[in-house]
Amino acid sequence: MPLDPAFYGYLVSCATEAQATGIKAAFSRAESLINIDDPSALFDLWDSSAASQNSNATGDNREYASIRVDGSKYQGVGDAQFQIQDTTGLIDINIAHRDVIRAQLRQLQVPESELQGYINKLEDYIDENDLHRLEGAEAPHYHQQEMLPPRNANLRTPQEINKILGWKKLSKHVNWHAFVENLTVHGEKTININAATRETLLANEKLSAEKIDEFMIRRDKKSISRFGEAAAILGNSLLIGGDYKLVPGKNFRITIGSNDEKIKQQFLLKMTPLENNAAPWEILWYNPSPNKSEITLQEQREKIEHVRKTAIPFFG
Repeated sequence: MPLDPAFYGYLVSCATEAQATGIKAAFSRAESLINIDDPSALFDLWDSSAASQNSNATGDNREYASIRVDGSKYQGVGDAQFQIQDTTGLIDINIAHRDVIRAQLRQLQVPESELQGYINKLEDYIDENDLHRLEGAEAPHYHQQEMLPPRNANLRTPQEINKILGWKKLSKHVNWHAFVENLTVHGEKTININAATRETLLANEKLSAEKIDEFMIRRDKKSISRFGEAAAILGNSLLIGGDYKLVPGKNFRITIGSNDEKIKQQFLLKMTPLENNAAPWEILWYNPSPNKSEITLQEQREKIEHVRKTAIPFFG
């Protein structure tokens, strides 16, 4: 989608009407946007229930639907399924209020007397100094346990919490995998209530599980467009502190896997459409196996290869 020739011969500053006009004109010439049947279109998602009633539905007769970014599952080609999760619907382990992390740890049945110790070890792992907090841990404590010392920087992936002294023993809890899946390191303090997971909303201990379930059912029918719609179900406590918003952020976790969920791969994409000389997105991290499988290594290789081949039409 090239711009008009004049844009390559004259300087045009960012965020100007001229630039906006040029971009709009370029998109208006894009064959993949003009012709809905063009094979280079990024997504061709349409309502399969409508198609089942009209097997000849093509082109403009198809009923197209939005792709949700709240972790909803979509059936891909063959044995592949995929999910897209806006990271502002997850809890950012690096920057979230520590009361939110405490609430998450309570869901893992961590005793109240131990909560602050876990928080302090997390803070000591992240902060830039070597002074350890009460019940915290710095390099000498890690050396005693024959572990690598803390990086004294923000976590780079949610799975890095396994490297924090004392945290790995929580992995024996039945809800550990769900706990890690609900974390991000590329989120915001402000939560998108249209993409927030049930676990994220439960971290606000002012909200009841019953009200959250009622809210999720309402949101599945139609996205929330005004805070009043959410407050009518969840109560005004949702709005306290301005910790919620209605729109997605720039980062999205893409999960691709097999239908039996034994094999999964995850990508963290940052959307960069307006950055100079940048691709439409940037891959911030890639995790080839977010959940451990009990199948053999050879079976894993075969299923990963199968998922890769069947998922290519969506992202290739």
